[in-house]
Amino acid sequence: MSLDQQIPRTVAKLREEFGIAQGAILPPLVKNFSRFVSKAKRYADDGLHDEAFVHYIIAIEMLFGERFRTSESVSRRAATIVFQPFSLSIFEAEKKLGKLYDVRSRYMHAGEQIDPKLLGEVKDVCEQVLFALLRCVVQRGTDEKFVTKWTTDLDYLYSALVAGKQISDEDIRSCGILPTATARDRV
Repeated sequence: MSLDQQIPRTVAKLREEFGIAQGAILPPLVKNFSRFVSKAKRYADDGLHDEAFVHYIIAIEMLFGERFRTSESVSRRAATIVFQPFSLSIFEAEKKLGKLYDVRSRYMHAGEQIDPKLLGEVKDVCEQVLFALLRCVVQRGTDEKFVTKWTTDLDYLYSALVAGKQISDEDIRSCGILPTATARDRV
């Protein structure tokens, strides 16, 4: 789809699904995440698949990385967001995210080429993360501790899912995730 079709569809989606009006001022976190996702899309459009993949991972890492446990925190937090839309268990989703992160590391540190089919997978992850982020921005606003609160809540959900605990739809929604009837049962 060409840009003249993509832009109006995106603006309509932001307005209809997330209540974000054209010209709205978004927090720096959303802008930075979106900037890296946009770069990734441009790289993909130009056939630079490895660079696109890396920029998608950087976008996720900006949100969920920690100083000492980046791979683990990125994999767990992103898995918590994507497991139900991808119809995976939390364990399968975490494994998938860990694999994507490992592919990025092997490319960056050993120069291994990235399988082009993984580009679509990481793009889909970024899309789900962006949707959850936008829902949270609309629900919670964005004070200076927004990300810390969000990631703490994602960590709570992840731990509850792994422990097989029942989690409420409200807990799921509070993280910007749309609950599904089977999500709580899919551990």
